[in-house]
Amino acid sequence: MKPRLDSGWMRRPAGIAALGILLALLAILAGCERPSAPLPIRVGLAMQPGAVLMILAREQAYFEQEGLAPTYTTYPSGKRALNEGLFADQADITSASDLPAAEVLREGKDLVIAATLQSARSINSIVARRDSGISRIADLAGKRVGTQQISAVHFFLDRTLQANGVESARVIHAYYPAEQLVSALAGRKIDALSMREPYVSQALAQLGANGVAFEAPWVYPQFEVLVARRGYAQSHAEEMKRVLRALLRAERFLVAQPREAAAILARSMTLTPAVAERVLAQTINRVSLSQALLPMLETQLRWIETRSPATGHVTGNLLDALHLGSLQTVDSLRIDIAGLSQHEHP
Repeated sequence: MKPRLDSGWMRRPAGIAALGILLALLAILAGCERPSAPLPIRVGLAMQPGAVLMILAREQAYFEQEGLAPTYTTYPSGKRALNEGLFADQADITSASDLPAAEVLREGKDLVIAATLQSARSINSIVARRDSGISRIADLAGKRVGTQQISAVHFFLDRTLQANGVESARVIHAYYPAEQLVSALAGRKIDALSMREPYVSQALAQLGANGVAFEAPWVYPQFEVLVARRGYAQSHAEEMKRVLRALLRAERFLVAQPREAAAILARSMTLTPAVAERVLAQTINRVSLSQALLPMLETQLRWIETRSPATGHVTGNLLDALHLGSLQTVDSLRIDIAGLSQHEHP
């Protein structure tokens, strides 16, 4: 007689339970091996030096490596990225300089700041025509100076004038979209402009020996901030965490390979490698949330009140504009806000 296997164990309750557990474990393992689908996100990309970590994350595919499926829309400035992207429902996240963010908060729009991405003291310049009789900042009195209205470069212009003893009212302010300023200067519609790269290099190239540039690194410690609408940040917590992890990858890449990072910035913004390297040398590019941001926003809100008194006002605490939960989860040591416990302001 041939021996036969005793399958009686299959009929016992313990055997059936063991088989069920085994099948469940196999299902869990199979699920772990199958990667989850990337999460879609719309990224508004401001083409300005402050957005270097965002640009690096795009060019090095760090968003994708963190499990996101980004689509990009580029804008000439952070102010435009906010108005034409974030609050026109064309972008889920973007970055902008601190002042446009302050303006949006003052208008009562539900913006939250998830991180600071850059701090800089010498990222803006005034470029002037020598044939307009301008060889120093004091010569701007009575001249037409172009800039983007209620923006970081507008704020920089006023602070620079004040630091050099020139009342803002003595300068004729002319407001243009960022991408039209260089042609306005070349066409003598304005005598000078207040701007940042790539427009500073473009203006100097247009004017040649007739151009003169002024920097004022002591007047404005400027921040670049990562922003989203409050509702999006609260309902898409996983996307926000993945964005921050991607930007931390970009930060590490910049530290490890600064020349390659400068080359990527140069290609993305149509700069020479030398200009891109100089821009990066003048900035601190770090994902964080610093106490220093808050008094600057307060100063800017007061300045906006003098320039645009009809646009509204901020009520409540500026701390309410901070979205800390995502960065707390990713790396809580990068938050330095006085008076906050670890669990406040998620």
